[in-house]
Amino acid sequence: MGRDQILLAFKKRFKKLSRRYNKLFKNFNSDNIHHFRVEIKKLRAFIRFINFSLPDQKLKIPKKLKSFYCATGEIRNLQLHEQKIEKLSADLPFEKPVHYLTEIRQEKKSKEKKAKKMATKTSLKDLDKNLHDKVAE
Repeated sequence: MGRDQILLAFKKRFKKLSRRYNKLFKNFNSDNIHHFRVEIKKLRAFIRFINFSLPDQKLKIPKKLKSFYCATGEIRNLQLHEQKIEKLSADLPFEKPVHYLTEIRQEKKSKEKKAKKMATKTSLKDLDKNLHDKVAE
């Protein structure tokens, strides 16, 4: 795979990532988080491929984007936990654990607020420029 093909593949991957990132920034629903995290995983795999095929390059995802990725993972875990509790409480003859679900939702909102702050400090354009420049060398 030549540098031109790598740059073309990276542009394609980056375009998908930016689209997912913009949707996620507007709404932290479970689908948006899932798709964003999948795109980051694909980008990480692509970067590992580049690092392997071009030994002179040591590319990596910036720490701010990695932190944002981890924050979205925490939100996703809370969403899945809330869904699981809702489903279990519907299947059992007991009342819903209202206080517990309220705590989960408050924690989720708090994490979403923190993630939005992180997102304002994270620039995908910097990632694009940085990786593009290193591959083009």
